[in-house]
Amino acid sequence: MATGAAVAARGRAAMVGVITVRSVVPMRPRAAPAGVIGPRRARRPHPLAMHAARHVTGRAAGIHPLQEAIEFVSEPVEATGGISAFDGTVCPLALFGRLNEMNPARHTTEHGYAPGHHQPLHRTLHRQSPVCRFAYAAAAMNAPAAGKFRDPSLVDFGSAADGTGRRLELLGGVLVDRPLLQPALPRRHTALWAEAAATFHAGPSSRGGGWRFVSPLPDPWRVTVPLSAGAITLEVRPAPSGQVGVFLEQAEQWDWLARQTRAEMTLLSLFAHSGAATLAMAAAGARVVHVDASRQAIALARRNAEASGLASAAVRWVCEDARTFVARERRRGIRYDGVVLDPPSWGHGPKGQAFAIDRDLPPLLGDLAAVTATSQPTGPVLLTCHSPRWRAEQLGDAVREAFPGGRIESGPLVCTDAAGRRLALGDFARRS
Repeated sequence: MATGAAVAARGRAAMVGVITVRSVVPMRPRAAPAGVIGPRRARRPHPLAMHAARHVTGRAAGIHPLQEAIEFVSEPVEATGGISAFDGTVCPLALFGRLNEMNPARHTTEHGYAPGHHQPLHRTLHRQSPVCRFAYAAAAMNAPAAGKFRDPSLVDFGSAADGTGRRLELLGGVLVDRPLLQPALPRRHTALWAEAAATFHAGPSSRGGGWRFVSPLPDPWRVTVPLSAGAITLEVRPAPSGQVGVFLEQAEQWDWLARQTRAEMTLLSLFAHSGAATLAMAAAGARVVHVDASRQAIALARRNAEASGLASAAVRWVCEDARTFVARERRRGIRYDGVVLDPPSWGHGPKGQAFAIDRDLPPLLGDLAAVTATSQPTGPVLLTCHSPRWRAEQLGDAVREAFPGGRIESGPLVCTDAAGRRLALGDFARRS
């Protein structure tokens, strides 16, 4: 019998992408000599399978290791533990993964794992094993294309065949293709767009449009956004407007809020929508008042709080017009340590109150300056918007006028795609 080093050497010499098997129908050897899978053909087993079988299972002779691995891989299995099988083609990692399940007792005796617990492949095999390193490479080659990108993230953007701008996002394992109002730019991952499971096409008017889904969506469909301390989980909800309830360009601001927030603070979140900013501050231990004019948005934010493990956090949910609420808090002498707001270009309160950012933002900021604890609030102040007339410079000036002193920063709300290109999708100004 060849030594482990010799087997590994042969494995390195025979590094091919897959092991092709003519049939995955289980077969048992019939008095076949060593190195023979069936009675007719005398072929040495693949070195990768031999190494996996000896290293992981330690099984005695009787059924050929490669044959048994093929037999196991031919069964319908979940893609866990390094398993990857495709229509008569067996990835070497599949051999490792299935052999790894044959003898869990050995994990207990040799590695100290609890009985019945199948550990990930990288814990079972030595990291420095050449065969193990190849197995990882094989897994990467055979993985679905979407699995190669950070989730959630902007994967690609650029112009479609008709010249319109599009963006491709990965949200909860689903590739989403949506419109993008940007100058025409070339796409970087052209073939990947065909894998989009959810596509939105705008209609003839700014309010019209429709979604097309080519495969069932996760239920619930959620994404988890990491923060400096913990993470928040947000529900993906495709809307008739083409929005999905998750604004990836805001992720950097959510993380900033979490870093700037202290547990003793009381903070105000206006135009709070699905609650990501609210939850970032609540996760840091603050008391938060969440205000939005839409009952549906507040219901979504509360579901997000529950999914994020923050259902019992100190959040007060208020469905009201933002200007009306702040004016009343000012009359009552209520004070806050900081505020975050993301006003729309235009909108309506629950009682039909019209909001226009050009007209209403300056007086709203004046009221907010009055309801903060002092003229120099101790907590974060964050103003974001997606209005073309309110760029970073104008937002910075507005925050500086309402909240003098402190450190003022402003800039674009940016997503970075898989190719490293930055896509601006709004602007922000913040004070710390």
